[in-house]
Amino acid sequence: MENFEALKKRRWAYLIVGTVLFLFLGLIYAWNVFRAPLEDEFGWTSSQMSMTFSISITLYCFGVMAGGVITKHKGHRLALLLCAVCLCVGFVLSSRVSTLAGIYVSYGVLCGFGVGVGYNALISTMIAW
Repeated sequence: MENFEALKKRRWAYLIVGTVLFLFLGLIYAWNVFRAPLEDEFGWTSSQMSMTFSISITLYCFGVMAGGVITKHKGHRLALLLCAVCLCVGFVLSSRVSTLAGIYVSYGVLCGFGVGVGYNALISTMIAW
């Protein structure tokens, strides 16, 4: 009975951590906050900046599919590690780029793909627990 209680407490901790991770994954939807300052700083047009979000959402879909395959064959840990690497590299590069292609790759491709992989791994883990 003690093991069941310990497991039950640990599951709640995992659920809380998963919820916090979902909040971080939601950063990709904050693109509109970043868009206006980037337009002002670099002189990019609104349509050029909108393409960044389109790329990120497209790669999000591919990331969800890849996350499903990775989670099924290699496990949740590898999928979440890939998510963390993509997001860290993507956000760090996004903070340092000065070209439109750079923001497309860093925020659009890396962050979009990372969020997709992470979302799939977290959803499947939380449902199972």
